[in-house]
Amino acid sequence: MRKLLRAIAYVPELVAGLTMLAIAGILFAGVIWRYLFGDPLGWSDEVARVLFVWLAFIGAAIGVKRRLHASVSVFSSRMPRKWQFATTLFGMSLVALMALLFVYTGAIETLTSFGQESMPVTGLPTGWLYLAVPVSGALMIAYLIPQVFGAIARRNSEGLPPDLHAPID
Repeated sequence: MRKLLRAIAYVPELVAGLTMLAIAGILFAGVIWRYLFGDPLGWSDEVARVLFVWLAFIGAAIGVKRRLHASVSVFSSRMPRKWQFATTLFGMSLVALMALLFVYTGAIETLTSFGQESMPVTGLPTGWLYLAVPVSGALMIAYLIPQVFGAIARRNSEGLPPDLHAPID
């Protein structure tokens, strides 16, 4: 069961990698068709744009998972330990708040645009483009919950502030 959960945990990384390959392949094909065959693929830029938006938002969620987003620790590293812990939880709370905003506003925009708007070349509903926002927010929340509980558990067991940059298994 643990191996299955670990495999599922890497699905966003797999999706991001496949998305990068797809973007490169689609854009390469678009260039080849345009300059070699003289017949451009009209859909290639639009599909690559949608995939790039998905890549950016899934990448942001992966950054939360791996704790790779930029942080300024100039002040918190000079604070007493209990304040370091408080600033850590405050930072995680801000990220969680932003993720909740992603889920809420992204869901509204996605639901609104699925039935009303479509992309000009492919005709795909623009909801597919906007769906990346709430999915990313939900992933961020899913990654933050164990990080918060882990920080609290480390604080209680070791009496030390959590290391924000420690790798995640």
